[in-house]
Amino acid sequence: MRKIWWNGKFYPYQAIRAFVEDPAFLYGEGLFETIKVINGGPCFLEEHWERLSRSAVRLSIPLRFEKEEVKEAVKELIKRNSIREGILHFYLTPISLYLTVTPSLPYGDRKAFRAIISSFRRNEFSPLTRHKVMNFYENRLARREAEEKGYDEAILLNTRGEVAEGAYSNIFIIKDETLLTPPLESGVLPGIVRKKVLEIAEREGIKVKEVKLHLEDLKRSEEIFFTSSLAGVMPCREVEKFFKNNKFPLTLFLREKFLREEKLSIPD
Repeated sequence: MRKIWWNGKFYPYQAIRAFVEDPAFLYGEGLFETIKVINGGPCFLEEHWERLSRSAVRLSIPLRFEKEEVKEAVKELIKRNSIREGILHFYLTPISLYLTVTPSLPYGDRKAFRAIISSFRRNEFSPLTRHKVMNFYENRLARREAEEKGYDEAILLNTRGEVAEGAYSNIFIIKDETLLTPPLESGVLPGIVRKKVLEIAEREGIKVKEVKLHLEDLKRSEEIFFTSSLAGVMPCREVEKFFKNNKFPLTLFLREKFLREEKLSIPD
């Protein structure tokens, strides 16, 4: 019988074959979604499923389950784990779809982020930048770099020196009463909350532009904030030594509007 050595012990190969032969484990070939759970329900589940589905088609990863079946599985998974607040993950690999849920949310009562400019660069030419791929190690290294320096988030520039995004987030700035964010062409993940904030801003009559940004734009901005499924709309109070701010009126206005939509997105 074929054997495999794993963490100090030998096991029958068949016992963990599904794991060790999964291309996600071998090559990072797969997709994931991170979904906030509040009041016992997943936020923006439809939008996360749509993004996962689009990426699966684009990257030729088979998705063998229908949306309604997965929605029922999510509901049951949250119920069986007695989760009121937490994180739901989808992991899609070429051979499997995993759903997990954990009973905790990051950031606690944090009011604002402090950020660094990461030494890592985003490759805006890569076909993977617009998909939430499992090969996420570069982002984790960038976030670790920030945390080791006592900061909360890392801002990645692309190979042209343009602002791309945060390690775990999208980035916005407010300048001359206009909301600015890098375009997808700068090497940006099409974030769920990013899209919601753009829609809210346009609906509220706020000027919105998706434009290439540089460090000089960050230095001259009136407000900076990050968006992600877990952080929501998070103000930035410092970017290293060249941006500091403790007042974010427009950011907080957008956050309030977003929080309302987030609650409304939870299925009955």
